[in-house]
Order: sequence, then C-alpha cells, then structure tokens
Amino acid sequence: MRALRPAMPPAARVEAARRLTRVAWGLLVVLAAVGHLWLVRLPFPADAALAPRLEAQPGERLVLLLPAAADPLLRASGDQVLELRLDRAHLSLATLALLRSAALDPPSDEGAFDWLAEPGERGGSRIHVALQAPTGVARVELFQQPDPERRQPYFELRAVGAELNAAMASIDPAAFVDGTPRADAPAVIGGAPRRLVGGGRTWPLPAALPLEFAIPDGAALRVHAVGADASPAGPPGARFVFGGSEGGGTLLPVRGAGVVDRDGRWRLLACSAPPRGPHWRGAAALASGPCDRGPASPTLTVAQLRVAPAGLGTELSGRAWLLSDGDALNAPLASRMRNEAPLLAAVAAGDLVLALGAGLPLYRALQRRRALRKADIFISYRRDDSIAEAALIARELATHFGPDRVFIDLDDIRPGDRFLQRITEIIGSCRALVVVIGPGWVDARRDGVRRLDDSRDVVRHEIVQALARGIAVVPVLVRGADLPRVEQLPAEVAGLMEHSALVVATARLREDVASLADALEPVLENADEET
Repeated sequence: MRALRPAMPPAARVEAARRLTRVAWGLLVVLAAVGHLWLVRLPFPADAALAPRLEAQPGERLVLLLPAAADPLLRASGDQVLELRLDRAHLSLATLALLRSAALDPPSDEGAFDWLAEPGERGGSRIHVALQAPTGVARVELFQQPDPERRQPYFELRAVGAELNAAMASIDPAAFVDGTPRADAPAVIGGAPRRLVGGGRTWPLPAALPLEFAIPDGAALRVHAVGADASPAGPPGARFVFGGSEGGGTLLPVRGAGVVDRDGRWRLLACSAPPRGPHWRGAAALASGPCDRGPASPTLTVAQLRVAPAGLGTELSGRAWLLSDGDALNAPLASRMRNEAPLLAAVAAGDLVLALGAGLPLYRALQRRRALRKADIFISYRRDDSIAEAALIARELATHFGPDRVFIDLDDIRPGDRFLQRITEIIGSCRALVVVIGPGWVDARRDGVRRLDDSRDVVRHEIVQALARGIAVVPVLVRGADLPRVEQLPAEVAGLMEHSALVVATARLREDVASLADALEPVLENADEET
C-alpha cells in the first residue's frame, strides 16, 4: 500500500511557491550578472592590418603556420642576382637527367649544395619554393643569423613538419624594367652561366639551365642577394612574394604567423580567426602558439617578404587573434559595443532571449504545480498491485487530453489524516475517477486486515469521495483481473459496481486506452462548457 504523508496547508503551499519563485529568479539575476562580466571581458577578432608589423631582427625567427601544402610557398623573380645554399638536399630525377644529358655528373645522394653566380655577374634570378603536404600543421621559419658585418640582404628558410621543393634558374635582366617583368618579354630568357657546387666538386651550368632540389624536413635553404643595396631601408632588386602564381595571383593563407625571439618565446603572434565571435579559450591560451582553434579554412594571409641586412618583415591581412609579449591586443566586447550599435542591439536581444528562455519554463513549472489540484481525471491504483499499468494509462491519457488534466500520485506517501484531506481536495475538482484494478486489488492486506475494510485506506477513500460527489467513475481491469462482485466490497464502495468497467490489456494498451479516452471525452467536454 502507498504510504501516506501529511499534506501542506493551501496557504503554506502558496507561500512555498512564491518563495521558490523568488529564489529562482534571484539565482537567474546573479548568473546573468556573472555571465555579463565574463562576456564583456572576452577578446574579439581584430583586423590583422591594424596589428604591429611582423618584423624579425637577426637572431629572431619569422614563423608561418600552414595547415596544407603551398605551391608556391615563396617565389622571387627579378633583375637581382640571387645565390642559394642548401644544408641537406638532393637533386630531382628530372634535374639529374637534364644535367647528365649535358655531360654533367652531379651526385644523386643527399648532401650540401650551392648554386652560385659567377663573379661580377649582372643577371636576374628566378626562385620557386613549394611546401609539400604536411602531416599536421607545418611550421615555416624564416630567419637571419646575427652578423654585424653582413652588408648584403640574406635569409634562411626552414620547414618543420613538411618537405620543401626548390626550383631555380638564371634569367636575363633584359626581361625586367626597374625590377618588374616586361609585359612583352618571354617568361624565361637565357641568363648568365652559374656554378653548382656539391660534394667538394664544381660543375659549370649553361645559361638558364633550371635546377630542382628536394629539401627534407628540418633542413635549411639560404638565399643571398648578391650586390644588393646594403641600406636597411632599401629592399633588394628581387621581389620575394608568398603564395600566388608567377602572374601575381592570390595571397598565402596561413593558420598563424608571428615572431619568435632569441629565447624561443612568441614576441608577436597572430592566429587566424573567424570574422566574428569571442575567443572562448581566452588570450592566455595563445601564448604557446598552437593556433589550433581557428576556422577550418584560414582567414589570415601574408603577401610579400621584405629582406634587408637589418631583418625580415611582412604584412598580414584578415581577421586574427593577436598576442604581443604575452598580452592580448584584441578589443573586448565592452569596447566594441561602445562603437558598434548593431553589436549592442544583438547583446540586448540575447539577454531578452535568455530571460524568456529561463523564465518561461519556470513559470510553466509553477503553473503545472498549481494545476495538480485542478486536474479533470484522477487515476486511483494500488502501488503493489498495478503501479506500472496505472502509470502507462496516465501517460496515454495525458497524451490525449494534456498533462495538466490527468493526476496520478506515484510517490511513496506515508499514512496520515491530512493526506486524506488533500485527496478530498483534489478529487473535489476532478470530473472523473479511473480505478485501476489488478488481480490483487480486492484482497490486498496490511497486518492481516484487508485494506478495503480499513477506513484509512487511500484507495477506499478515493472511491468513497468520488461516489459521494457523483462524478464519473470508470473501473479499469488490468493483467487479467476479474470485476469484483458486490458482496466482496464494503458497503461504502459497493456503488463502484454500478459503473461499467473497461479492460486494458498490455498488448493492446494504446487501443484500449483510446476507448477509455472516448468514454471520458463527453465528461470533459461538459466540464469545458461549464468553465
């Protein structure tokens, strides 16, 4: 038998509901205030063009983070004489075949190579460096070694996490006007002869003979601008460009870019960011430089590489998270809202949605709590006889009529006179009582006494109250139970047998409950008309 517990007086229930409402809304206000303080401090993406220039002094490294292959990664084509030195590389098969067709026999093994100009050469150079597909995110480093005596522009390039391909050729300076390719000149015009040095040997190369090297992961490529202007402000005649094509196409998209100081720390870092939205991890997480939370397609790009004896530099474009010496440069939401009315309106609209989203469910929950005493259908059952069937019947009726119109008490309620008073109040507002009768409903006992004979029995009390009020009473037989005979029932509940019974089988649950709903429909329609 379900245990009974004392019922709370109506006035106390109303006061408890009001107190619950005040506490819930108070917590909501506190959470909203904390959320606003957190939100307005979040950094937002900035225009990378407004960031400090990426300039690496000798001893520092200009770093690019690339998530995919880049062909070209870096290119140069101009009237400047360039020389290349490779720590570790090997000639491509096509280049080996070309050289051997010219009666040259350079080694096919990996080693150090130099591509050198003849003394006093006045020609042009073309270089094309490609990044092969990395296994993850490739780290491309461009740097200069500290050397106060250096007078010529120079830089080294190294890829970590991917291999490089480097192609080079000597071209005629007549193909250029003031360092710019002539529109009427062919792409490659025979230039001055060069020398290939490797393995302690030297091979003279015919004019304009192209070479291609494969450079392994972690090996460096050195580029020297021979005879270039030594002024820090004067770039060499060769134009070093990231990405694009020989005709001058697109920029090079990067996951991130920055400058690493001599101690290995990020002095300046820009990570590719979406056009809008805060950085949920916070600026501090950028300090290690992974840039792993950016968009799938990088929005940050780099263009030209400036090379001078005093250092390297480039400009960024796009949207970025910015970090300078460990401090975030991105403006927080509060600063942006002062200058952007649409953003302020969006935040206000979000607050309204938050208030409605949290307030309406709370209001509906309180309404459902108050509606318990105003349900139209009361489900009566014995806990140890038919709790599962009663719950299923209540669920199907709630689906048909609405959850607020069906009442079933599934709690283990302890005995108590006040609970009987509460049952009286609830049944007083109902229009129908559904009595779920299982095989043990009639003979259920407690302490040797049949429960139906106990005036304090909850089920007996429910039936007595419903019969006294004259509301519709529907016996429902489950689990193969038989309809009780009149002589089996106390006189107070014998009137139950005057009402037609329905059978609800588990195998036909929905169909049988639908028949029950049809029987209750006229009763509830009359209730709606009266209200």
